[in-house]
Amino acid sequence: MPNADSLPTAEAICSALRWAAFGGRHRGLPFTYRQLSDERWHFETEYGGNKAWVDLELPVTPLSLLVAGALLIQQLNCS
Repeated sequence: MPNADSLPTAEAICSALRWAAFGGRHRGLPFTYRQLSDERWHFETEYGGNKAWVDLELPVTPLSLLVAGALLIQQLNCS
């Protein structure tokens, strides 16, 4: 369960993941997330019956977000 201080961080990461995967922070699919530890987060989305997920460690860098976005798209385009 995320703590209250980490929710803005998670929302910012969700927006950045949408930008990295779908080309805009308001485009694409919504993400669900959960805090696995103080420095590790799990983000998940689903489209057309395909689930995609990625785990990120804090601090998140622009490069790690781009790689995570590419992994998410690859998982969603498996069919």
